[in-house]
Amino acid sequence: MAGVRVSDRDLALMIDLYDSGFLSFYQIHEEYFAKRAKPTVYNRLSRLAKSGLIQALTVNLVAHHRSREDIGVVYQLTKAGLNVLKSFCLGRVFLREPLSINMSALYHDLVLTDVLRVIKKGQKEYEVLN
Repeated sequence: MAGVRVSDRDLALMIDLYDSGFLSFYQIHEEYFAKRAKPTVYNRLSRLAKSGLIQALTVNLVAHHRSREDIGVVYQLTKAGLNVLKSFCLGRVFLREPLSINMSALYHDLVLTDVLRVIKKGQKEYEVLN
């Protein structure tokens, strides 16, 4: 965890990455940096990646449900990031390793995460998990 201080927002993002398996830039931007400029978001994600807490995976994907938006990378929690989560989230049970991404179901999982976010916002009394 060299050179980065984990903020509450970073921790929430890392929990979301763990729970979702991966997130796209637009999902992270909308959920955690809604009022921030894209370069600000890229800077923070880059710092988290350089520290080894998350990783960016290059993908060739078009989000048809978002006006054919190009998804160049997705972000995933690393083993080091998972270890940080374990130290911050005492009492929560985690897997030994972050989930691996099923590249053949990438688009399906991207859409599913979007749908679950909409449901979660409308149904606050329920817990919705991917």
